[in-house]
Parts: sequence; structure tokens; C-alpha cells
Amino acid sequence: MINQNNYTDQIHKIDYNALPESLQKGYDFVKKCTTNYTVWDVYNSSDKIRAVIDLYFSKVAAYLPKEKSSKADKVLKEKAIVNEEKVDVQKPTTTKQTNVP
Repeated sequence: MINQNNYTDQIHKIDYNALPESLQKGYDFVKKCTTNYTVWDVYNSSDKIRAVIDLYFSKVAAYLPKEKSSKADKVLKEKAIVNEEKVDVQKPTTTKQTNVP
């Protein structure tokens, strides 16, 4: 999710030209309101501007590239699958003991 704290990092992952015109206008609006993402005073002081920018954040997030799962996540998923296959519930066996004198 995009927010005020991570916008500067996240927006560089998005192709501006791939955005629909309305989101390009949102991009330009945020850039202008925040003086190139450096001063967020207007965002913090105006409920209406915050609401508009937050809506823009929620819409533009769909244009972030999907993050590939890390190799560690893949290994953990594979181990979970292997462990599920290895689970073998064995019934306890009983043996009759005979008393041999």
C-alpha cells in the first residue's frame, strides 16, 4: 500500500506514461502539493487534500509492479508441501504377549 511515508520510493517503480490520464493528473498534483515529494505540509494540514491524495494512493497502487516472492519464501512453501506429504499417521500396533514358562 502506498502512503505518505513510502510514496517517494514507490512512485519510481511506476511508469508514468502507462497511467491513465486521471492518475497522471494525481501524480502531478502530489508532486506540486509536496514540492517534489519533499514538503508534506499541505497534505497534513488539509483534510480535503489528504482525502484526494489518499484516494490517488489507493488507485495508483494497482500500477505497482507485482513483487516477485523471494527465494526464501519459495523454499519455505516447498518445504511445507514436502512436510505435508511426509506426514504419515501410523496406528499404534499391539502385540500379544504369550506367557511361555
